Amino acid sequence: MAVLNNILYWIATGLLVPVVIGLLLMLGRALLVAGAAYALYLDRAKFQAKLGIRLKAISPEALPSILSDTGDRDHRRPNVIALEGLIASHASTAHREKIIADFEVAADAELGQARTLARVGPMLGLMGTLIPMGPALIGLAAGDLKTLAENMQVAFTTTVVGLLIGGIGFTVYQIKQRWFHEELSQVEFVAALLSEKWEK
Repeated sequence: MAVLNNILYWIATGLLVPVVIGLLLMLGRALLVAGAAYALYLDRAKFQAKLGIRLKAISPEALPSILSDTGDRDHRRPNVIALEGLIASHASTAHREKIIADFEVAADAELGQARTLARVGPMLGLMGTLIPMGPALIGLAAGDLKTLAENMQVAFTTTVVGLLIGGIGFTVYQIKQRWFHEELSQVEFVAALLSEKWEK
């Protein structure tokens, strides 16, 4: 049993460096995701404001002009791609359903990064907390306060970094999820208008 315990101890302590490196990489990724979400917010605000006004008074006949002059279309957002595809789909109900499904897949893929950060960040933080506890307890038992302090410092800092990564990921995920629900509502509205147009 002692041999098995030693093997598990060596495996766990050997994971500390990869866990710390993973936390640093994920922290950098979390900051990039947060910055990209803010840039998207700025781009999206103008587009959605103009698109929302047009949708309130839109008619099936005016659909082809719905995206004209609504802002930067080079960003290739999933909702812009979906709206353009719907307008070009003519009377095909199957095409419109496929476009909406593709939009939902693209939205879920874009949410994937934030969702991964929200889940994996705290997991790595917890691993970084528990791994140094073994050496810390050994140091405490041996009366080595320096080893105890060093390992406890690693445990606390990895916890904080892991929670920070998770917090950023969760916040970005919640915000983007709300955006995509709004955009899905707009895409489905346009699809319904097209159905009315071709049923006449």
